[in-house]
Amino acid sequence: GVNNTYHTGKLYRAIIGGYLDYEVVSGLHLKGNVGFDGLYTRTNRHLTDIIRVSRQGVNQQDDEVTLNLNATLSYDKALRSHTINAVAGVERQNSTYYSGLIAFENLISPDNFIGRPLSTSIMYPRFNHFPDFRIQGYFARANYTFRDRYLVGVSFRRDGASVFGLQNRWGNFPAISAGWILSEETFGRKLGPVNFLKIRASYGATGNANIPKVIYDTYSTTPNFGLSGGYGISGFGSPDIGWENVRTVDASLEFGAFQNRITGSAGFYRQEVSDMLLQTPIPQSQGGPGSVWANIGSLRNAGVEAQLNTVNVTAGAFKWSTNVNLTTVDNKTLRLTPRLDQNGQGIVNGGTITRTGGPLGTYYLAESAGVDPATGYELIYEIDQNTLRETGQTVKTGNTILATPTNLNNNRVILEGKTGSPTYFGGLSNTFSFKGLDLTVLFTFQGGNYLYDDIHFLRVDGSSNVRADAIGHYWREDNPNARYPRLTLSNVTRDKVGLASLAGQTTMRLQEGSFVRLRNAQLGYTLPVSLTSKINCKGARIYVSGTNLFTFTNYQGFDPEVGNIAEDQQGRNLRAGFVENPLFGTGAPFPQVRTFIGGINVTF
Repeated sequence: GVNNTYHTGKLYRAIIGGYLDYEVVSGLHLKGNVGFDGLYTRTNRHLTDIIRVSRQGVNQQDDEVTLNLNATLSYDKALRSHTINAVAGVERQNSTYYSGLIAFENLISPDNFIGRPLSTSIMYPRFNHFPDFRIQGYFARANYTFRDRYLVGVSFRRDGASVFGLQNRWGNFPAISAGWILSEETFGRKLGPVNFLKIRASYGATGNANIPKVIYDTYSTTPNFGLSGGYGISGFGSPDIGWENVRTVDASLEFGAFQNRITGSAGFYRQEVSDMLLQTPIPQSQGGPGSVWANIGSLRNAGVEAQLNTVNVTAGAFKWSTNVNLTTVDNKTLRLTPRLDQNGQGIVNGGTITRTGGPLGTYYLAESAGVDPATGYELIYEIDQNTLRETGQTVKTGNTILATPTNLNNNRVILEGKTGSPTYFGGLSNTFSFKGLDLTVLFTFQGGNYLYDDIHFLRVDGSSNVRADAIGHYWREDNPNARYPRLTLSNVTRDKVGLASLAGQTTMRLQEGSFVRLRNAQLGYTLPVSLTSKINCKGARIYVSGTNLFTFTNYQGFDPEVGNIAEDQQGRNLRAGFVENPLFGTGAPFPQVRTFIGGINVTF
C-alpha cells in the first residue's frame, strides 16, 4: 500500500499560576490570582502526487495565549445573631490568537519538505492575526443571615467585552436572593417527621458575549481562498450590537425528614433571554452576505427541578442510599423581528427553523418517502407550494417526488415538536457499603430530543468507504425494497439525485435521541485500621471503576449524548441535534470513550 498524506503535529502548552492571600485585619482578606495559559501548535503536512497533480508541503503555526487576572477584597463577620459576608473585586481576561501558514507546491520527493524547497517550488503564504478578546468585570456581593433562619443576598456586576462596539461595550447585571428556614421557627419545630424546611427565591441578570470577535467591524484579515490570505470584507459590520441579556427567576422548597434520612428539593425556574445575539436574514438586494449579526427578539426557558436523597437501609454494617434528580426544559421563541414575525419566515439555519411561538431549532427537512423500488433513488413528499407562500405552513399534497437538490429545498416540512434540545434530563445513583466494601452506580438519562445523524448515514453514499450495514441493505434490481438508495456516483446527473444517493437532507437521517446510560460504577475496599496501622499509615483504599459502560437507546449513531459542537454559538443552539460529518463541518464530536481505572489511595 501507499500513503497519500503524511501529517504530524506537535502541541506545546505552558500553564502558570500564582495566588496571594493577605489578612489586612481580622476578617478582612485581600486575595489575588494570576494565570497564564499558552497553547502553541505546530503542524506539518505532506501530500504526495498519488492523487494530486503535484506534491505539496504545508507548515502551519497556531498560537493562543490567555492571561487571567483576579483581585478581591472580602469581609466575614459574625456578631451574636448576625452574620455578614461581603466581597468586592475586579477580574480581567485577555486572549490573543495568531495563525500562520506556508505551503509549497511542486516538491520533488517526500523528503523535500518545508525548510528545504527547491527553486522551482511555488510558495503560498497566509498569515491571520485575529483581534484580541478582552473581557473585564467589576463585581460586589453581600450575604446576610439573621438568627440562622432569615437569609438575604445581593450582588452586582459590570462587565465589558471587546467584541462589541464602544457605545455598547458595557453591561450591568444585578441579582438578589432571599431564604427562610421555617424549621428554625417555633411553629417549624412541630412539623412531625419533617426536621428541616426551607423556602428560597431569587432573581438575577447575566449577560452573554459569546460571538465572533470581529462582527462589529466590516473588514478583517481572516478571509482566505485556498492557501491565499488577504484583508477583505468579512461581512456587514454590526457596530450597534451589545450584550444579550438573560434574566432568571426561580423558587424552591428544600426539606429533610426522619432525621434527614429523606432529603430533597423541588422548584421551578423561568428564564427570559432578550436582545438575542443571532445572525438575522437580510434582503439579497443589499448585497454581501445573506445575514448580519444583531440583537433581536426574546426567548423563554421554563421548567421544574427536583432532587430526592434517601437512606434506604441501615442494618448493622450494611448501608444503602439513593439519589435521584430530574430537570425539565420548555423553551419558546417569544419574538424575532417585525419582518420575520409578520411573514412567518423565521430564521433558517441549515436543516432547522426558528419562528415566533415555537422552540429553538425546529427541524426543517424534506420528509423521506423511502426508496423508489423501480429506480433505487430516494423519494420525498411533495409540499403544497401555494399554501406555503400564502400562510407559511407546510402541507403535503400526498404525492412523492425525487429527492433532487431543487425538490429538497422547496419541499421542506416544519417538524413541529422535534428539536435537537432535550426536554428532560436527570440521574440516578445508588451507593452500597458493607464493612470495608463500597459500590457506587450512577445512571444518567435524557430525552425528548431528536438527532440528525450525518456521520452515521453519509458514508453509504458511495463517495468513500461504505458502511458495513449497507451491505445487503442498499437498492439493487434484485433488492428493490431496500433500506438505503442505490450506491452510485457515476452516470448520475446532479439534477437527478444531487451529489449522490443520501447526499441531501431528509428525515431518513433523523432519529430519536433518548437514552439511559450507565455513566459510572466504582467498587472499592477500605483496608481495616488493624492492618494499615502495621504499615504506619492512617488509611488505604483499593478501587476499580468504569465510565460509560452501557447505553440503552434506539439511536443508531455513535453516541446519543453528543450533539453539535460547532465553533459558533448560533450553530450549537439552533442546530443542537446535528451530528456533523467531520469532513463537512466543525460540529463533529468524538464519541465518549469507555474507560476503566484501578488504583489505591494511601493516607499517611
